[in-house]
Amino acid sequence: MPNNTHAIVRRAVRSNLAMFLPPGWARAREEHMEGYVKSYLDMSWAPIVSRLAAGAATAAATKPAAVSVLRRQ
Repeated sequence: MPNNTHAIVRRAVRSNLAMFLPPGWARAREEHMEGYVKSYLDMSWAPIVSRLAAGAATAAATKPAAVSVLRRQ
């Protein structure tokens, strides 16, 4: 979805269509894309990051040196 929206905005702004678009049209579409990206990150990566954090917390109880290495990265 973000790729399609980005392509449409880019083509519309670079074409003769730009003079017919309302002033905030491109910015509104960019905000939609930002929302898509945020939703993707929340839905796809939040569970993974939380599992990694939980794994790091478990490792801290058994191997403090390994956790300190993970935190430095």
